[in-house]
Amino acid sequence: MQRNIEYLQKEIERLNQIVEAYDKFRELAHKELKESKNIIQAYEEVQELNRVEQLALYDKLYYHNERFDLEEKIKKLLDENPPNEEKVIEILKQEEPTNLKIYSTLFYILTHHEFSESEAIQLWEKIKKRQQEMQQQSNRHVSFRVAMLDYFISSKIFKNPTIIDIHLFERLQFQATYDELTHVFNRRFILYILKKELERAKRYKHDLTIVLFDIDNFKRINDVMGHLTGDKVLKLFANVVKDNIRIEDSFGRIGGEEFLLVLPETPISKAFPLLERIRDILAEISGEKMFFTFSSGIAGFPQHADEEITLLHSADKALLRAKLEGKNRDYIFYKE
Repeated sequence: MQRNIEYLQKEIERLNQIVEAYDKFRELAHKELKESKNIIQAYEEVQELNRVEQLALYDKLYYHNERFDLEEKIKKLLDENPPNEEKVIEILKQEEPTNLKIYSTLFYILTHHEFSESEAIQLWEKIKKRQQEMQQQSNRHVSFRVAMLDYFISSKIFKNPTIIDIHLFERLQFQATYDELTHVFNRRFILYILKKELERAKRYKHDLTIVLFDIDNFKRINDVMGHLTGDKVLKLFANVVKDNIRIEDSFGRIGGEEFLLVLPETPISKAFPLLERIRDILAEISGEKMFFTFSSGIAGFPQHADEEITLLHSADKALLRAKLEGKNRDYIFYKE
């Protein structure tokens, strides 16, 4: 009994070291791959993209990184200068004179609505004019945001706006979209993505593959090693999958130890190299003895189903078969 306890303690300690090491690796990888050019080079090596795909992906990633960095900068400036949007614009124009997304990004943060840069500049001028009019009428200072709210309501750009703190809104948005533990999409959002991707696959007659994952013997991990260890297993698995899928793929936790991967424009045969890579990485970071394994069920459009519920049911049947026939394997759905 004492030996079993000592063994379990060593295994828990080993998993903690693995998770910490992998987290450090991911942090380093993200820092090194922050520049879009480096990200593209990584994708070229792993996925052998053709030139057209490379250019499209470069544009997408470059815009995403540039927009994200600008958003974070504006939020920081707004926190330092509340509520002084004019000063924020002035600082940004001095620090980033070549950036063509300043006004549209500011309005996106304030309203969560997309405007083109030219539309945003026009809005800025109109709201500034409204601000001056309101100050003259009330004989007191009127903030830009008060004038903006008045302008949007009177011009009917927004029919029924609400006021909410930016940081509170971001927390609520995160909770509505992501799983709190693993930071992948939650059940509601990944199923919404599946629905939309299936509609797109039907419209353009593209392949669509889904993979339903289940971590093997997860209840035993929780019972024997504790729920904290179980949580670390879930986070480790989610991180490995997330780090090895394409930017157009979507991955989420649908409950417990089950996860769903949506692969647009992907035939079923292309899913297997990805699953093998995930297993290899888990084996490598877990050492010689694999700490945990996973099983998966695979289904695709158009061969197995043309509705999301039926497609999920097909993948679930394939997953059940994989579990019953030994676990740690991947099965494609087939009609018996």
